[in-house]
Amino acid sequence: CNVAGTVAAVPAVGAFVKRLLDPSLQPWSDSELDDDLPVPSLTVLLPCYMPNEQTIVESTIEHVLTQLHYPRGYSLICCYNTPRPLEIETRLAD
Repeated sequence: CNVAGTVAAVPAVGAFVKRLLDPSLQPWSDSELDDDLPVPSLTVLLPCYMPNEQTIVESTIEHVLTQLHYPRGYSLICCYNTPRPLEIETRLAD
């Protein structure tokens, strides 16, 4: 019996069980989406490298905004890098 391994695993198992039982982290159905539900805040980071991904970034943003169902408001941050100014930057700023 590996005592050190058992002792090290007990806190991890306890944290896992606590996370499973935390009501604010439980999945919810569309019928339960309301402002009174105790859920953590959410920030979605959308990293991209613009010269390569400029053709898909707008559809990805649209997908997140229309398909993400979360019971509270959330932030969407598009963080990108580009070696030169691109036309898409103007559209994203609007």
